[in-house]
Amino acid sequence: MSGEASMATAGPAFSVNNGTPINNGSLPLSREEEMRTVLTDHYGFQYAPQEADLHYMKETSAQDCRKKEHKWLKVLDNWDYWIQKKPEKIKKYCRAGIPSSLRCRAWVKLSGANTLKEHHEKKYLDQQNEQHRSYYDELLKRKDNRWCDDIDKDLDRTFPEHERFCFDELHQKDGDGMKLLRDVLKAYSVYNESIGYCQAMAPVTATLLMQMTPEDAFWCLVGICQFYVPGYYNMGLEQVKVDGAILDGLIKHMLPDIHKQFNSCDDSNQQVDALLYCTEWFMSFYSRALPWSCVLRIWDMFLFEGVKVLFRTALAILELTFGSKDARSECTGFYDITKRLRNLPISVTHEDSLIPQMLLVKLTSADLAKEHRRQDRTSKKEAEIRYNRTLSISKRTNSRKGKKK
Repeated sequence: MSGEASMATAGPAFSVNNGTPINNGSLPLSREEEMRTVLTDHYGFQYAPQEADLHYMKETSAQDCRKKEHKWLKVLDNWDYWIQKKPEKIKKYCRAGIPSSLRCRAWVKLSGANTLKEHHEKKYLDQQNEQHRSYYDELLKRKDNRWCDDIDKDLDRTFPEHERFCFDELHQKDGDGMKLLRDVLKAYSVYNESIGYCQAMAPVTATLLMQMTPEDAFWCLVGICQFYVPGYYNMGLEQVKVDGAILDGLIKHMLPDIHKQFNSCDDSNQQVDALLYCTEWFMSFYSRALPWSCVLRIWDMFLFEGVKVLFRTALAILELTFGSKDARSECTGFYDITKRLRNLPISVTHEDSLIPQMLLVKLTSADLAKEHRRQDRTSKKEAEIRYNRTLSISKRTNSRKGKKK
């Protein structure tokens, strides 16, 4: 049975801290039981009963799942033809959501991971005789990696609520995903020494590991960093800062009422700059901000359409959260606005709300390029103003020194 077909029929998974099943979801829990009960959702995330609305399972009939799987199998079995001749069809299928049973194969194709792997494996095999070892395995054998300590520090911070990445109290050991996460991040830090490791890469890699093998996850990570968000994980995060400025510009032109509110907070002189909230959204591709069902839908589209999906999602979240006059009147201050952005309501983040709203956002790659050019001009003007101001101060200082003499 496919993953989505089983999702349509499975009931909530209840367990207490020691892993003993106690309830099938039909009986109400006492307050005491709620406090000591840990539930596990369809995706492997553990949560308390009061957080159930964030761990929903969308109802999908087995028949609809089979239809979707059949469509995707046709695409994946003849990928070169479809990507060259019918890319709009693939975009449509990605927007409708990839079946969980085929998400691994689809993400590997969409990200270019299979092509990267084939290219590097061929190059590697031509250079050495031990053809039984893969290029990925060779990277893992490299020693004296200066990033290992940093990677190790972040392992238990990466989805600690997921059963594969948390400490197993029953067996007193780390989840199996933690070692695999360490391996993939270590391999990437060796593969791309100019970047090495950035903390935000951990949730991205963990998301990939939930769908595929470590080697496939590694090549998907390479593809994402190389083709989708180059510069995101470099020292200084310069490209993230650029995209934050672009998002601010898009809000100004597409959501002017929200832009006005963010720049005229009642309780302080501070402005709600996009970087305050979009840094984590963009660098983790929303894996740290939204319910998992919605995260997977966003990744399905992101891996085909690219970075504009991140901007569309941000604009949709802001529209749903602050689009109405009543919503804006509830959050007039800097603290209220940032608190709401940190604690988005399920009415905003549920895929049935967010995905349709995101698809209504009219934003093309050309629009992003245009806003990028606008931000470049603004940056140059600001740099010129700063230079002239510095020059003026320098002249005044020299003038005073001359008078003193």
